[in-house]
Amino acid sequence: MLRRGTFEAARGRTLVRDALERARSLLAIHEVAPLPDDVDRHLDDVVAAHRRLARRDGTA
Repeated sequence: MLRRGTFEAARGRTLVRDALERARSLLAIHEVAPLPDDVDRHLDDVVAAHRRLARRDGTA
C-alpha cells in the first residue's frame, strides 16, 4: 500500500531515475574478484592463439 510519506520523500523523482541512481551507486562500489590463475592462463592462451591465426591469415 502506498503511503503519502513515501511519495513525498521521493520529491517527484521517477522510478527510472531512482533505479538509475541505484545502479550507478552499485557500479561505483562493485569490485570484481580476480579470476583463478588457471582461468587467466587459459584466456591468455586463447588470445595468443587468435593472434597467431590472425597474423597467419593477414587479418591482424
